[in-house]
Amino acid sequence: MFILDLKLCTGCRRCEVACSFYHFKLFSRKYSRIKVVKIEEIGIDAPVFCIQCKEKYCLNNCPQKALYTGDYGEITVDVKKCNGCNLCSLYCPIGAIEIIDGYPILCDLCQGNPECIKVCNTGALKIDENKKKAVSLHLNKFIMKKSPEEKRYNYIKKISKELRNKWKNRIMKENLCSDIQVND
Repeated sequence: MFILDLKLCTGCRRCEVACSFYHFKLFSRKYSRIKVVKIEEIGIDAPVFCIQCKEKYCLNNCPQKALYTGDYGEITVDVKKCNGCNLCSLYCPIGAIEIIDGYPILCDLCQGNPECIKVCNTGALKIDENKKKAVSLHLNKFIMKKSPEEKRYNYIKKISKELRNKWKNRIMKENLCSDIQVND
């Protein structure tokens, strides 16, 4: 399973560059299947990618049955069946799918050898062979009203909360930056 260590991500975007070049031979954030979210107000940079969630909302809600699970557990698109309806993107709770040039773009794990992991200098992105179970996400009733960008932002904010609390507690405990107000 593809995993992210938030403490190690620097927001360098090497993963985005490697991804877009591998798939499209372009250095373009638009065509990257992994998107780095930068949340300046809380000091978090983190990539969002398809985490092959247990519920597979995108796959289960595709009216054309154009999405299927591939050999490595990745969600794969059959472009011959896809009509570009955007439902997979709307149903993805973390914003990992975008419709680009009429087709869904999402992480395909580079056929089991992810380019993003190869170029991640800090080790923030990894494959954890021990984690075979898919992550369970609970779709809230408002998820379809948000854009992929909003969903990515909310997802990173949610998964970084524990780390941010640790930082905040350390700052308070060690009386670091005593003259600065720390906000959640």
